[in-house]
Amino acid sequence: MPFCSSCGNEVKEDEKYCSNCGNNLSSDMSNANKNSSNFKKYSLMFLGIIATILVLGFIANIYIGNQIEDEVSAIISEQTRFIESELDVDAYINHGDIKVNPMFREINVTDVSLKMTNSYEDLEYNIGELSVKTSYDNLQKIFNDKPIEELNSFSINLEKSNLSYESNWSESYFGLDFDEVSVAFDGHLSQELEKDPNILLYNDQNLNVTFKGVKFNIPEFEKMYGSAEADIIKKFTNYDEISFILSHNSDSKEFKIEGFKVSNSSLDFNTDLAIQYKGNKLEYLEPVNFQVGSNFDFTLSDLSWGNAYDYGKFSIDNLNVKTNSDVVVKQYDYYSDPSIPEGEFNLTINGFDVDLKGRAEQDYQELLRYEYGMVTNDIPNIKINDLTLNYYVKNNKMVVDSKLDSTILDATFIGDINLNKQYFNDSTINQLKLEITDYHDVFKPTVREFERAMGDIRDGDKIVLSFKGSLRSPQLKQ
Repeated sequence: MPFCSSCGNEVKEDEKYCSNCGNNLSSDMSNANKNSSNFKKYSLMFLGIIATILVLGFIANIYIGNQIEDEVSAIISEQTRFIESELDVDAYINHGDIKVNPMFREINVTDVSLKMTNSYEDLEYNIGELSVKTSYDNLQKIFNDKPIEELNSFSINLEKSNLSYESNWSESYFGLDFDEVSVAFDGHLSQELEKDPNILLYNDQNLNVTFKGVKFNIPEFEKMYGSAEADIIKKFTNYDEISFILSHNSDSKEFKIEGFKVSNSSLDFNTDLAIQYKGNKLEYLEPVNFQVGSNFDFTLSDLSWGNAYDYGKFSIDNLNVKTNSDVVVKQYDYYSDPSIPEGEFNLTINGFDVDLKGRAEQDYQELLRYEYGMVTNDIPNIKINDLTLNYYVKNNKMVVDSKLDSTILDATFIGDINLNKQYFNDSTINQLKLEITDYHDVFKPTVREFERAMGDIRDGDKIVLSFKGSLRSPQLKQ
């Protein structure tokens, strides 16, 4: 229902005058239509202005981008001449399309190829696509052919790149492939670094680096070690990802590597690292203390190596080392006492197997005979089904809980120690017990000799060794 513009009374749509105040309702309708028409007119004008600005911006973006593209091409040519003169090599830099988008502060170059060659060696680096993002101010300087005095932030991304090196006199070859390389910098770099590199220490710096799909290609490995060993080497020369964040804090004088990660089908490694220093010049920096592996996680899986007839074939299903500590800081001093950080440590090994045949088995028999006095033809199959070593340290106390399940020995080891952190060897043993629940027949002569020397160490079918005193001179409980 409409309302009277004079008194606000509700009126009917077909009424010409307000029943309350007598206002002419037809003039209200005319004003409303006029206001609606004005609104539409100004809306169209506003949209037209916006469209014009966008079109002009798009045209300017294309124009400036084209100008910068020409400048980038000239810079690449200039760098070719610089490499040739500085390194005394023949250098070639080829590239495909260059696209510059000033609006998004991005430069893209496709099919980049750098070749350097002389009479001794050849080096080639190819990039499927190179992307660079920097500040709009830097793009303007490139556009106006002016030098860039400083960089505060930029990022570089390389898609499908590969590096190859070949020596013409030693016939050696090395190749390195990347699915993706990305580098992001946030800090302060300037031309003054050429005169004074110590400027790096006066500012906070942050560098984020990621490599994905890393593959090393070194044919000499197979020639040197054979195909079996080369397969093992490949497990540690191909990676799904290598990444880290390197940072510098100028106030606390600290370098950090955070989120350091290495992973592939057989390896998964994560940790952190921090180093504090003193000094104001790079050549005179002195580490004060460091922090390593406050969150350390290393996993190795599905790996085998060696030859059963040579020195033995070894295989492992899983190995994991993990720490989780509050602080792992040690004074950087050769003469300083070792410190035990508070936190947890865990070691787990599953499915470790040793296969010995022929000459390898004979060498193992000789080792048992001459080193341990075990004369036997009954060589046990060496396999660790499960090994766990766990300890944690808190409030000057260390608690240890370990277990071994294998074909040659089954045992548990537990401990409860009051720590003397200043003099670790003087720590007091509350409980330290090794319990052997089963062992292979090959060890029976050794056990009998041990029993004659130590006395009664049995608890039923188990062998139990309990200690007291200090770690410096532990005593066996009788």
